[in-house]
Amino acid sequence: MDEYEAKPFDLVCNATYTYYELFINGKSPFRDFIDGIEKGSRDEKTLKKIVSYMDIFSPNLMLPKTKFRQIKGIGRNDLFEFKKDDMRIYVAMKLPSVFVVLGGYKGNQDADIKRLKMLLKGFN
Repeated sequence: MDEYEAKPFDLVCNATYTYYELFINGKSPFRDFIDGIEKGSRDEKTLKKIVSYMDIFSPNLMLPKTKFRQIKGIGRNDLFEFKKDDMRIYVAMKLPSVFVVLGGYKGNQDADIKRLKMLLKGFN
């Protein structure tokens, strides 16, 4: 059985929702993703833009599907992605909490969504 721990996600400053980084069995899949991003790279700029979407996201300001969408067809209704260009940040929403789980790229999206579903099998 997987062990889940939520730690404050300090990159996001949102007035409506509280963001957490989800650790599974002591490891953060999202942290593994961002540790691979080079400082000053295009990907770092894209990540910062996605974080800005997370900052402003609220019931009063819905983002277009080009920036945020629900992941459908996987047997859960609480999984979403924030996106910019080919980068994706996958979250589980248990409002008012948002759990940042995984990062990835469009080219690996199908595999990332399968991994996301597997990682969150015991997370309710």
